[in-house]
Amino acid sequence: MGFAATKSDVSLLYRSNVSATVFLLIYVDDIIVTGTSADAISEKAGIDNCKSRPTPMTSNLKLPANEGELFANPRLYRSIVGSLQYLTMTRPELAYLVNKVCQFIQAPREHHWQAVNRILRYLQGSSTLGLHLQKSSNLKITGYSDSDWASDPDDRKSTADFCVYMVPNLIS
Repeated sequence: MGFAATKSDVSLLYRSNVSATVFLLIYVDDIIVTGTSADAISEKAGIDNCKSRPTPMTSNLKLPANEGELFANPRLYRSIVGSLQYLTMTRPELAYLVNKVCQFIQAPREHHWQAVNRILRYLQGSSTLGLHLQKSSNLKITGYSDSDWASDPDDRKSTADFCVYMVPNLIS
C-alpha cells in the first residue's frame, strides 16, 4: 500500500505524494487515519469544482433541528460529516462548526446540508492556511473569550469559547 513506519513510533505509518500526506496510527483496538488533503471529502460530496468561500459559516446562521425539508440522502450526510470530524484534528478552526452539523445526523434537513456544503467550500479555498508558530522571547499571555447566551433555537442553550495566546502564538 506504500505506507512507511516513522522512526519515532512503529505504529505510526505515513504515505506521501505530491498533493497529500496520509497518516495511519494503529493501536491495539483502534485505527486513526488523517491527512493533509480535504479534496476526497469534496469529491464524495460532488462539489470538487465549486467556487470556494472565504469563511466556513455565516456569523448569524441558526440551524433549527426540525424545520425545513428532510435531506434526500442522509447516508451521504453522515459520511461527509463523519469525515469532517476526523479533519478537525488538523483543522481546529472547524471544530465548533462540525460539532454543530453533527447534532443533526439522525434527521438532516436541506439547510443542514447547505451548512455542510459551506464548510466544504471553505476547505477548498483554505488548504494552504494553518497555525504558524514563531519563536519569541516575549512570554506575555493574553486570553480572549466570547459567549452567545441562549441562542440555540431548539433548546436555548448558550455557547462560550476562548483562546489563549503566548504572544504571538495561539496555544489554547
